[in-house]
Amino acid sequence: MIESNGFYEVQQYLNETEHVRSWIYVVVGSEQLEALPADQQAAVKEAAAEAEAYAQDLHEAETEAVRERLDEQGMTFNDDVDQEAFREAMMPALEEYFTEEQNELYLDILAEGEGGESE
Repeated sequence: MIESNGFYEVQQYLNETEHVRSWIYVVVGSEQLEALPADQQAAVKEAAAEAEAYAQDLHEAETEAVRERLDEQGMTFNDDVDQEAFREAMMPALEEYFTEEQNELYLDILAEGEGGESE
């Protein structure tokens, strides 16, 4: 977004908050997945994991290429950002915006990203 919107033309510094993420995910309904034989369920899960890993590799390569181009445009990168402080500051707004179910899902996603268990 920073490159495609030309932010480098009007700002010198980039704080790496990582508050906007890009990802790929495979969505399959639980009933549909469970209706498949065990070997096909395993194949779907394996393919999803492969797609995720491939997408992550592409994302990392593109992020590095964009960073190099922004660096060439003179941007200064601040990668020493306290992301936890940003998360804590935003929690009241998220709690107000999210339904209870969405908030639980958000907290599960955070726990999963920290190596925790999700339901």
